[in-house]
Amino acid sequence: MSLRPAIRSALCRIFLTLVLIPTSQALAGTILIDFNDNATAGLGWNTFHSDNDGTTQALVWDDGTASGINITLPTFNDSANPGWNGANPLPSWAPNSVANDYSFFNNSFDGGTQTAQFIFSGLDSAATYTIDILSSRNLNRDQDFTVTHGGGIDFYDNWNSQADGFVLGNVLTFSNLTADALDEIVLDISREGVSANFNAFRITSIPEPSSFLLTVLGLVMLAHRKE
Repeated sequence: MSLRPAIRSALCRIFLTLVLIPTSQALAGTILIDFNDNATAGLGWNTFHSDNDGTTQALVWDDGTASGINITLPTFNDSANPGWNGANPLPSWAPNSVANDYSFFNNSFDGGTQTAQFIFSGLDSAATYTIDILSSRNLNRDQDFTVTHGGGIDFYDNWNSQADGFVLGNVLTFSNLTADALDEIVLDISREGVSANFNAFRITSIPEPSSFLLTVLGLVMLAHRKE
């Protein structure tokens, strides 16, 4: 029996193990951001409160290592009121210490613009990103979310922090986001009334294999199929 099919199969497995998998692990990651610090979120969380507003902060991955990504924060205030309905299951990524406190802004903090802007910079131009937003509190407030990124503008209007967040326990998600020409993604939260709030963000980086790696993989797989 010929050894060529076995050799090609082994080469394919070695390629996947030694090239693709380490590349993905090196670029993939999750960033967890908690606003307000009524309770300690734990290792791997980036926690910000009103003392940090208006500043640019370096972010760490969920394992505590530097991500190379920064966040520029708007002006906001912290609330002492509970933000999560204990009757709802918590998001898999957010413990109660994260979900149950929040920060907010109103006319006193946004200067009448009705918008709080978050800028994520230092992003990987070869990756796509998902942003999960936890916005929940027991106050009837409507707010709009807009994400400006390399692929265009995504938005969600009329999110109600009480009905959608506190009562239903929903989390808002923006997927397939890419960095713009400045390697940035911009998140704008706009209040429709008195105020708007944010409890926590989760940012997930999904690496894109280079065209070279895809070409080599295609050639290996093609040779394997022809045999």
